[in-house]
Amino acid sequence: MSDRTLPLFALSSVLIPGAPLPLHIFEQRYRRMVADLLAGDEREFVILLIKEGAEVLESHFPGLTGQPPVTHEIGTVAHIDQVQHLPDGRSLLACTGLERVRLIERTQTEPYPTGRFAALPDGSHQPSAEADAVVQRVRQSVRRVLESVRVVLPPGGDAARAGLERAIRSIPQEAGDLSYFVARALFTASNEEKQRLLEASDPLARLNLALPIVLLEEHLAAQGTRAGPSRGLLN
Repeated sequence: MSDRTLPLFALSSVLIPGAPLPLHIFEQRYRRMVADLLAGDEREFVILLIKEGAEVLESHFPGLTGQPPVTHEIGTVAHIDQVQHLPDGRSLLACTGLERVRLIERTQTEPYPTGRFAALPDGSHQPSAEADAVVQRVRQSVRRVLESVRVVLPPGGDAARAGLERAIRSIPQEAGDLSYFVARALFTASNEEKQRLLEASDPLARLNLALPIVLLEEHLAAQGTRAGPSRGLLN
């Protein structure tokens, strides 16, 4: 992707490439953004994590508005897959994260924020026995985490169980795909940790950052499994 101008959506969460993103659109500025995107050929905008400031600027109370957000510069392009329009003008979006981008400059704030963005592809890493060991260790740990969560699912969680089984079967073997899979699968990572994963320069760097979090989750998952479903991870 060459440099291009896209709408900018400041959010209090990190969108990882490949991850689903449901959004409730109710502010007037973002209603206009969605209408403009749906009227064109592309349905893409960029999610940037908020450093400080408010996610919502419009208030139902006159005179009460949030402070404009300050965001990180690296984010993820979101594609609108489905839209549900509500009678009062709000809408529900189902989006998916695409590629990483870097904000070069903000180009406007009204009627909604936009920016000029540059593609940010992953750098390459040198194959080595050490790199292979990290990949295999992460794969094994994330598999154990997902299997442990499946065990402690409460009765009636058939859809969640089926989703976990699909995830377990689809754990990637290649470092690049695995690095984003793990970033999406983490249960306990903070927004700051996920942002560092998103900003990592290459897949191996991302896996090395993710490994301690995955190992902690593996430990917590094992404890939850031993405690039984009533005290599992999802409670």
